[in-house]
Amino acid sequence: MSIQTVTTIITEIDQAPGQLEAAIGTARALDAHLHVLALAIGFDQTAMMGAALDPIPMGLGVEESLERAKALGNLATAQLADEDIRWHVEPIVGSGASSATEIARHTRFSDLVVQHRINSTGDQDRTRRLAETILFEAGVPLLLLPEEAQVTAPPSKILVSWDESATALRAARQALPLLTKASYVHVVMVDPPRMRQIVPIPVGPLRNTCRGRGSNVSFRSVIRVTVAWPPRWNAARLNWGVV
Repeated sequence: MSIQTVTTIITEIDQAPGQLEAAIGTARALDAHLHVLALAIGFDQTAMMGAALDPIPMGLGVEESLERAKALGNLATAQLADEDIRWHVEPIVGSGASSATEIARHTRFSDLVVQHRINSTGDQDRTRRLAETILFEAGVPLLLLPEEAQVTAPPSKILVSWDESATALRAARQALPLLTKASYVHVVMVDPPRMRQIVPIPVGPLRNTCRGRGSNVSFRSVIRVTVAWPPRWNAARLNWGVV
């Protein structure tokens, strides 16, 4: 298991260069193929037809979206032309509610999606919706980077959240290509679901799996419990770590 395809999604001309730089660095660090989705979001045509709106503006809206997708694709192609990685650019158009379906359809076979987290309020909302689509519609691992972050090597320190769920298990399995390249991994459980039982944090199995892949990564598990204890215990919060 390895990360062989990295996808990034660009939607705005002014933000695309920084987004592409982060994706290029990630693909280079992981020796992966870079897939760029140049996404232009147009009108929700179904909703417009339901509202009996004029079909001529709708047609113009589609043409405008196609032109924006093409412009984003051209920008990405120009920026990638001299890079030493494998890549391809795919312009696509989404409209309203169908955008999630289009994003999922074009990313679900990628090994990893890399996106920048944008700080402005409107862009944060767009980033959140995009992240939810990638994680829950496409079911693809997502690496969400701070706005100015650049990846020059696989991450050396990784935090894995754990709650005994199938979702956590899938995330841990999907993260194995990154875990095996790391130096330190912290497995963290917050408010274990079964307080009266031994908490089965899978540090041992994860460590053995990574070592079986030739990695000497160091694991540490941390349990954090935030509960209201009886007054006689004179405590409201208990934190402990298990090495």
